[in-house]
Order: sequence, then structure tokens, then C-alpha cells
Amino acid sequence: MIKIRNKTINRPVHGLHSDTGEDNLNLLSVTVDSYISQLEKEHELAGSGRDIADQQDEHNLLSKLNAGILRVCNLSGQDTGSERQDDIVLLGLCHKPIKTIIGMSNHLSQPNVVDVDFYKSEIAAAAKNLQFLLRETQDSPLTQRIVEIDPWQMADDALGMLSPILSRRGISVNLKVGRSCPARLNVELEQSKSLLFQFLFHYLQHSGQNNLDLTLDISFVENEELVFSLDEENYPAAAPCSRFQNLINQNITFEDGLLYLPAVASATDEIRPGEGLTGVIICERKLQWHALYERLTQLGVQFTNDFRSPEINFCLVGDETGPVFDEIYPLLGARVSILLLNNNTLYQRSNWYQLHNPVNQREIRQLLARLQAGRDKLPAYSILAVDDNAANLNLLKLQLTQLGHRVTTASNGTDALDLCCQNHFNLMFLDIQMPGMSGVEVAEKLSDFDAPPIIGLTAHVTDEERESYLKSGMSQVLVKPIRNDNLKSVLRRYIEYVEVNVPAVTGQIAEEPIFDRELSLSTVHDRPEIARELFELLISALPEDQEQINIAFGNRDHQALAAAVHKLHGAIRYCGVPRLAVAINKLESLVKTGSDDNVSGALDIVNDEISALHAWQQDNPDPFEAVDSATAERS
Repeated sequence: MIKIRNKTINRPVHGLHSDTGEDNLNLLSVTVDSYISQLEKEHELAGSGRDIADQQDEHNLLSKLNAGILRVCNLSGQDTGSERQDDIVLLGLCHKPIKTIIGMSNHLSQPNVVDVDFYKSEIAAAAKNLQFLLRETQDSPLTQRIVEIDPWQMADDALGMLSPILSRRGISVNLKVGRSCPARLNVELEQSKSLLFQFLFHYLQHSGQNNLDLTLDISFVENEELVFSLDEENYPAAAPCSRFQNLINQNITFEDGLLYLPAVASATDEIRPGEGLTGVIICERKLQWHALYERLTQLGVQFTNDFRSPEINFCLVGDETGPVFDEIYPLLGARVSILLLNNNTLYQRSNWYQLHNPVNQREIRQLLARLQAGRDKLPAYSILAVDDNAANLNLLKLQLTQLGHRVTTASNGTDALDLCCQNHFNLMFLDIQMPGMSGVEVAEKLSDFDAPPIIGLTAHVTDEERESYLKSGMSQVLVKPIRNDNLKSVLRRYIEYVEVNVPAVTGQIAEEPIFDRELSLSTVHDRPEIARELFELLISALPEDQEQINIAFGNRDHQALAAAVHKLHGAIRYCGVPRLAVAINKLESLVKTGSDDNVSGALDIVNDEISALHAWQQDNPDPFEAVDSATAERS
């Protein structure tokens, strides 16, 4: 059993020094608590089928939350003395959930918002992270609750809140959970979350090393303790801060870079949403590859090294711009879902999914369940079936129709060629041995055109014959009769999704960085305060400028479009954003020529580059911070 103390666990008072600072933090904490309570209340009402509570209450709370956030943002820039540096860093971590709440709340205020529940869930998650971070800077009591947790998820939550520091310093932390560790554990939730967070935060605060690839080991020992170890040999020997030390004093063992938390294995049956799914991982960093493999294996996923296998359901990619993915992607079936950790090129395709980085166990579970639900579903496609034997042709048509596809038939090669010239087919099943024009002749003639994948059908085939059929232009050869499971595998492998055409990033854009600090400084004669002001003005005005451009294009208002594009082009000249500069320069040139088709593609690239800049800026809230530090040292 976990021993629960009879009194509330308190942390020492350690808010920011000024009364104004503590007042603002306390006000924000109270508002965040109220906001989360309102979100939970609304969720309960919606789940019970009753009317949702008055939306004005939520709006008022959100307004207070936004006002409090702005006050704390101002506080985080104040100099409060070196002894409160931990608080300053923690307030810096608050920027990420703050921006999420403000940005998504503003988005929800727009008309005709799609997927409202998604945005509300993201706001709720960000509010809870903000609540946790604020409590880490204040004299907040810990509620004693024994809660069942997933050790992967608890570590993911802590690393997610620390991600701005990890990203800025180039540190990657990979999880390694011991095989003896239960999938579900009972722990004192708030105490355990705070201890693990402080354990990781202490390492980052006192380790001066950057660009590290680390492993956070998690194990479970027989005396009912969950053990965490991070870079054990180099874990900083510095004394823990008052928050961490106070928590350690509550019968917690912390020694030699190891943290021991009381925990009891849960009797709850483990849910493995990945069972029945097959995946591949493309990741050039060895530690990260092994961490992802262990995580997904624990969730029931099987893996294969055969990238052509029709059984593959998903491919998890560490960097889609790397040479390994470029080489392997063409081998994957078109129905394979692509899970992106970084999405550097901002792909937006129907079966490509952007994951949080660092990864999040909850998100992985939800996505695996989604893939599981759609595993046996095949979308309806247009297929051409060709066979001179009426019985074989009718059987194949019946099989494909029962799977939900539209089937067109032909009984000879000549008719098949005519149909291919007049229609678009996603796939073609072609009998090889036909009188008149054989299947081989049909395949050879179609090789000069944009033909669908061709599956050759025959009653018997030797290895030499198979090779010659493939050389004629066929993608695969099957022996008749075709079983349904083989038919499904072929469909998964060769039929492509109908995707929105996303313009490829041009070579010139791809070679440029999203933000170039030296370029920004050079345009204002190395004045970082001016460069920062211009960059912040650009970021704040971008949403409105982008909206004006897209509205003008949608309304076919050429004059307004030219003016809006020219305005944005002028705004970015001194801001050090070369990728966006190349994209907007191309767009303005095309707007002047008046070609709508070309303008549409260039506008898509501009929109993608604006999204890329916003994403980069969220991970790098102050790109001139290093310049300020260097200037201060010189002075």
C-alpha cells in the first residue's frame, strides 16, 4: 500500500519578490482554476445530454484569463534577481500554453469553425499545463489523490511542458521503460507529477551541456517504487531548489541521480490499441528509433523490414526531409498512413498525421485506435476488369463490387485500350492469355500513357514468364482464382488515395532557413532592439495580412490582391525571413502577370510558409535572446 500522510503537503512560499508579482500570479492561478472548472462543468453537461451552460460565463472567464496572461508575460521580462531564476524560467515555460489558449480561443471566435471539439480539448489541455506550471512557482498545496497512471504518459506530460527548453538547447530525451514495469500504476498523482517535473527541471537548470541525446530510464522495483534515471553519471550534484527539496523531504528517495516514487501495480487490464497493426519506423537517430519501437511494441504494434509489404498500416517518420524517407517512401503502399514527428515541409494530406514532438502517449493511443477502426475499410474506387472468360470476369466483378468498388468490364484487349483512353481507372485487372490482343500487348501499349497499375491474371506462371510480364508494364501477377484476402492486399498496395494537391516547396525555398537572425540584424545595422521590434510587428500583423490576401484571391479582386501582397512583401523586407520572402516575391510576380492557376499554387506556398514561421516562432519566442546576452557580456 502507498502510505498517505494525514496532512496536506505544502511547498514553501517562493513567489516572485514583488507584491505586484505575487498578486498577478495569484490572480492568474485563481482564474485558471475557475476556467478549468468551467470547462469540466461544460463537459459533464454535454455528456449528460443536458443543455450546455451559459456560454457568457465561459467568455467572461476567458477574458479574465487573457488579461492575467498578459500581466504575467510582462512580469517574466522583469529582473527579479538571480535567486529567483528558477521562477523566471518557469514563467518562460508558461508562454507555450498561454499562446495555445489565446491563439485557439481567437480561432474559435471566428465564424464557421470546423472541429470545435478539437480546439476546445487543446485549450483545456493547455490550461491544465498552465495551472501546473503556475503552482510550481507558488505556495500551492498538493491534493492527495491516489490515481491510476500510465508511466509513459506521466513522463510525456513532464517532457511536453519542458519542450521549449529542450528545443532551444537541442536536447532530446528518449523514454526507456523496463519490461518488468506494469502498464498501469497507482501513485499519488500531484506529488509524483511535481517530483518528476522537478527532477527533470533540476537537470536542465544545472547541466550546462547542449545538443544531447539522452535516455530517461523508468523501472519498477519489488519494494513498490517507480525509479527514474536520467544521465545518471552526469546528473548535476547541485543542491535541489527549495521546491524540489521540500518534496524530497516527504519520504521520497533522491540520490545519485535516481528518483524513487512510491507506486503500486494496478490490476486494470492493459488496453493495447496497436494489436493487429503493422508499422515501420524511419528515424536516423538510433536512440529515438529504439524508444519509439519499444513504445509502440508495448501498445501491441508489430513491425516489418519489408517496406513493400501490403500489411503495413503506418510509417512513423522522424524527419520526412531526410534521404532515408525519400528512398523508402516510394516503396510504401498508397494506403499506408504517414505519422510525422516534425513535418518540416508542412504536408497536408489525407492520410498524413502530425504528432506532438516530444511524442505523447495519449495521442499515440488515439491515433492507433483510429487506424485500427479504418484498417479493414477500403474506399470505393473505379476499377477495370478484363478477361475473355465470362465466368471468371463475372466472379472478379462480384468480388470487387462486394468490397464497395465501381467495376467496368471488358472481354478483350481492344475494348480495354479504348476504355482506358476514355476513362480514369484507379486499378486494372488484366487477363494475360486472351485471343487477339493479349494482356502483354495491352500492357505494352499502355506503358506509353498515364495508365493505372496493372495486375496480370493467369492460371499458371513460371518465374521466367512472371519476369517477362513485369517487364511489359504489369505491376504484379496473380494466379487465378483470386482469394478475397489476396484481393484486399492488392487493393491496399496499389490504389492511391485521392489527395488534395499540395504544391511542393521549391528548391530555392527549401534551401533557405525559416528565420535568419544575422540577415535581420544586417538590415538594421546590427541594432537588435530594432530588429526585434520589426519581427514582433510582422508576427502580430501576419494573421490579418494573410486573411486579406486570401479573401481578395477568393473574391477574384485582382486590385485588392495586388495591394495586400505588396503590403506583406514590404513588411518582411527587414525581418530576416528568407523562405517567406522568396515565396511572397514569387506570388507578387505572378499576381502582376494575372495567371490565376499559377497564383493559386504560389498562394498555397505562401500560406504554408506563414504556418511554418508561426510554428518556428512558437518554439523560439525570442530569437534575439542570444544577441542580448552577448551585448550584455560585452558591456
